[in-house]
Amino acid sequence: MTVTKNLTAQLVDKLTEGVEDIFRSGRYEEYLKTMSKFRSYSARNCVLIMQQKPEATYVAGMKSWDKNFDRRVNKGETAIRILAPVTYTKEIKSIVTDQDGVPILDQDGNTVWRQAEREAVGYKVAYVFDISQTHGKELPELVHTLDGKLDNYEDVRRAVESAAPCRVDYWALGANKANGFYRPKENQIVIKKGMTEAQTIKTLLHETAHARLHNPGGPEKEADRRTKEVQAESIAYVVSGRLGLDTSEYSFGYVAGWASGKEVKELMDSLEIIKSESDAIYQDVAKSLGLTETPEPRMAPAKAMHR
Repeated sequence: MTVTKNLTAQLVDKLTEGVEDIFRSGRYEEYLKTMSKFRSYSARNCVLIMQQKPEATYVAGMKSWDKNFDRRVNKGETAIRILAPVTYTKEIKSIVTDQDGVPILDQDGNTVWRQAEREAVGYKVAYVFDISQTHGKELPELVHTLDGKLDNYEDVRRAVESAAPCRVDYWALGANKANGFYRPKENQIVIKKGMTEAQTIKTLLHETAHARLHNPGGPEKEADRRTKEVQAESIAYVVSGRLGLDTSEYSFGYVAGWASGKEVKELMDSLEIIKSESDAIYQDVAKSLGLTETPEPRMAPAKAMHR
């Protein structure tokens, strides 16, 4: 008799395949585009959305479309399967010990056990649909962006500077010099003077990512140089795209080589870091600029039965 894996296990397998495919088939930039569109979804769910419906632009559950947006899912549409967190209570048994760590015995000489409950988080399959799979009331503008225009360049530049955790200076760097760099010891970002407005913003985003992640006390300070560059360039791409800046000149041909030999967990961890920091930088910039977005439905943890 063949035992079929449950849906959650199948989806986890699909996720693993998707992560490998993203890094080894040249689809990394396509994934970053998906990431830039779904701020409220995890890096894992962005992988699953891209695998199943790469053209998706805005997704929600059937009930959410109906209740929150007054839209209905079209008949015959195939749902996009993602992973939703679910909390459950787990019973834990442990030996009772004295202050010296010695097990306590009862009057019959048996070890005394303590039973307690602990809350843990697991995952279940959830079903969402893209806006293209629904009909009903028109939505307001989903995202207010810069639309590739920099009429308010100074405001944008100051907003990105405010997201940096250090001072930003503009120097007249030579023609063969880098467009910018981050100096950890000096706690300083340096940007080349005289570049186009769009290139200045993109470089500033790249160096801001370095300054936030790779400073002496940063969460990714121990990463190797190539990993740091992948993180910074990917974050700059995602935030640039979210702001409506042209991202066509970005190139990620080197990513496959960087990913070679890495385990899926390492690659997934990198995507999670890129996702969370992109979200954080964008939120800081958007707040400074007064940009607003239609909130995406969040997958709140649901309560489950005891395990």
